[in-house]
Amino acid sequence: MEGDLELVLTRRHGLKAVWLTTDPKNIASQRACELAGAKYVGTIRLPKTHGMYAEGERYKRRYRVDL
Repeated sequence: MEGDLELVLTRRHGLKAVWLTTDPKNIASQRACELAGAKYVGTIRLPKTHGMYAEGERYKRRYRVDL
């Protein structure tokens, strides 16, 4: 599977984890993270200096996939 190849490549580069973020309102993306084996870590507030803040985003849900 394509996703499996990407995880193999990240391991080869020495990464120990991959972080994913989703919009708190995007249930489909949250479910996709869970199906990929990611664990919900928490919801963070974006700093005012972040580009997405200027676009109206305020929060992101964070997920971690341990490799």
